[in-house]
Amino acid sequence: MDIVRLTTLGNRALRVAPRSLDAYAIFGDVVYSPCDGKVVAARDGLDDNPPSHPDLEHPEGNQVVLKCGNAEILMAHLLRGSIAATAGDTALAGQPLGRVGNSGNSMEPHLHIGAKMGDSEVPLLFDGRILSVNDLVRPGRGASSGRS
Repeated sequence: MDIVRLTTLGNRALRVAPRSLDAYAIFGDVVYSPCDGKVVAARDGLDDNPPSHPDLEHPEGNQVVLKCGNAEILMAHLLRGSIAATAGDTALAGQPLGRVGNSGNSMEPHLHIGAKMGDSEVPLLFDGRILSVNDLVRPGRGASSGRS
């Protein structure tokens, strides 16, 4: 799942196809641990790509992987130099782990988050709900459909 933040006008960035990463609403936002768990992998040090210039050699880019219960949670495309965890660390729900960047195979800043149990992808719940394309999550108001 890819997560972006929208401006007050409902756009992902301050203008159409900006060349600056800072123009994207989510760029630099803090990424918090979604659960209590153990950090099983962390990578930092890859450059953030200019918009529309993905790094195909490092698909996840800078990342943190947490083991939460039976699931592994991947948070990818994080900002270079922002990772605040290393493999073996214990993370508590709500603890800052890094910041949203544009590293790896990413066209624009966003948080990619996914969960696996073994080799199988499993859905993530937001306020007890599985989201789909264009759903909106509003702080303090839960999830709502962004579709017409």
